[in-house]
Amino acid sequence: MLQRMFSPFTFVNCASVLLQFLAVLDRNCWLYQGQTLQWAIYRYNACWLPLLAKHSESKITEGPLVVPLDCEWIWHCHRLNLVRYKSDYEKFYGSILDNSNVVSSINQRTSRKETKETWNKLYPNEPYEYDISRASSSEFSETLYNGGTQSFSKYDFVLAVERQSPFFYQVSRPHFKKDLFLQDTLIIS
Repeated sequence: MLQRMFSPFTFVNCASVLLQFLAVLDRNCWLYQGQTLQWAIYRYNACWLPLLAKHSESKITEGPLVVPLDCEWIWHCHRLNLVRYKSDYEKFYGSILDNSNVVSSINQRTSRKETKETWNKLYPNEPYEYDISRASSSEFSETLYNGGTQSFSKYDFVLAVERQSPFFYQVSRPHFKKDLFLQDTLIIS
């Protein structure tokens, strides 16, 4: 089944990018729990999704949109539940938002400058770069306490993150990074 959907080269590239993304997240494990996770969920709902919706309607940047790491993590966890993801987007946006011109925050070849400028115009009080000290402050705990993380979705993002956070450990052994191993997994599937 997967062989029809992916060429081995594409599958290996996608798996490698995912492993790199998960490694970056593992180094930023503050995104796994607590108030800093709650603030990432807030930013995903209040900033990233509206920005992506605008970009889906009409391209708002010349280059690709670069999703901030915290929003990318929550978005990743949301997309892993395809049924909920699809129903949430159809309910609130009419369809799944176009992400064909969106790149990962770990993509070092793409400039974030344009996305950052657009973000800062739309959200002058919420910087593009996630500020862990700001998210940990009492000012933001009040915002969170007062319903600041209310989601457009009934999906339990905290539980989704809890399920996904140990995944990198499970796939971090050296052989998971080898192209031959990844190609063999495609053949087995």
